[in-house]
Amino acid sequence: MAIVNRTPDSFYDRGSTWDETAAMERVHAVVSEGADIVDIGGVPAAPGAEVTVAEEIRRTVPFVSAVRAAYPDMVISVDTWRHQTARELCAAGADLLNDTWGCWDDRLPEVAAEYGTGLVCSHAGGLPPRTRPHRVEYDDVMADVLDRTLALADRAVALGWPPRGCSSTRPTTSARTPGTR
Repeated sequence: MAIVNRTPDSFYDRGSTWDETAAMERVHAVVSEGADIVDIGGVPAAPGAEVTVAEEIRRTVPFVSAVRAAYPDMVISVDTWRHQTARELCAAGADLLNDTWGCWDDRLPEVAAEYGTGLVCSHAGGLPPRTRPHRVEYDDVMADVLDRTLALADRAVALGWPPRGCSSTRPTTSARTPGTR
């Protein structure tokens, strides 16, 4: 998996793929190096200036369309927590919604179910997007991670994901033995 950030201020690459030409050159390079998935994001993870939904869409949707045209069989992952952006990105050809904020926007799984895309159910401890988890405490961090991520997966399944013909490989909630992790 390779990352291509369409942001001028990414902590990951310091804006090296902000320019669309540089971003596409990065895609070509990582594909030639064997990347199976390209993850495209339009909002930095770190705190900073607001990036509106409209701006996130402007930064990512045309680029996802261009990557889809250049690589029809590439798995395109998109890093967003917003259902409005996700819907536009799926329409442009995204295959996977990489929500690193644990479904802060509770409508995101609806988009995954609607488009039949993959959905990464992650753990952010309930923190809002673009915040730093300073001194977060858990009674049992693994229990919290499992409870939150499996609840997100269960919700997505209840909304109709995975699409017909796919099967989930995660254990069902009922298959877990209470008190064990």
